Amino acid sequence: MRDLRVLRLCWLPLILILAPGVMAEGLRVAVTIRPLHSILSGLLAGGEAPQLLYPTRSALQHPIDEPAWDRLQKADLLFWVGPELEVNLATRLTEMPSTLQTVAMLDNSNIKVLPAADGMRDPYFWLDSRNMLILLDDLTRLLIERDPVRTHLYVRNRQRLLQEVAQMDRQMEYGYRSLQGSSSYLFHATQHYFAQAYALNIAAAVDTAPTSPYSTEMLLAARRDLQLLDIDCIITEQEYPQQGLMPMPLS
Repeated sequence: MRDLRVLRLCWLPLILILAPGVMAEGLRVAVTIRPLHSILSGLLAGGEAPQLLYPTRSALQHPIDEPAWDRLQKADLLFWVGPELEVNLATRLTEMPSTLQTVAMLDNSNIKVLPAADGMRDPYFWLDSRNMLILLDDLTRLLIERDPVRTHLYVRNRQRLLQEVAQMDRQMEYGYRSLQGSSSYLFHATQHYFAQAYALNIAAAVDTAPTSPYSTEMLLAARRDLQLLDIDCIITEQEYPQQGLMPMPLS
């Protein structure tokens, strides 16, 4: 078997370096995860910063804490992915005030949503940066509808973010072009959007929630795939534990 490359992706490739804006009274926005928080922070720059409910990936596995719940009760808008990702939050939606508008990203028919191995929706849509380009327009329109007095602010911020995300998309397309002729293996089940977006040839994948421990049988199956399928590159996530990766036959 040829020498393998191990490509570690960051879970948050769409987090942008955004200059903090001057705070002013405006929409009170709550956001569940960092990729969405990054985009909305950019759109709201110059107004009130959005509240982040889950600062870490591991926090998604636990009930929302009371300080975050208190902030949520005071919000005008909640942006979340959907019950496939924020399981604990989904069970408490009926407890939220009627004045809170909830927006689930996976319900947006304008973006590409892939099926997951368990038959549900794959929640990691932001790993296709083209989805985020579409969301920029949709989120801008929604913010303008709710807060028309700041239309100029949202339009200006949207134009700046559009240029940044489009440039990043071009850089990623060019940067990963060398993998398009290679045979790759997805070590975590979060990367299907990324693989499709950049036309990677995926020979096999581990199709289980990366938060679940990989069983011995699954690791043996992965080892067999790497030995038999002539894999060139293993694509993994740097924010997930690399359980079982190092004993793999990497050369």
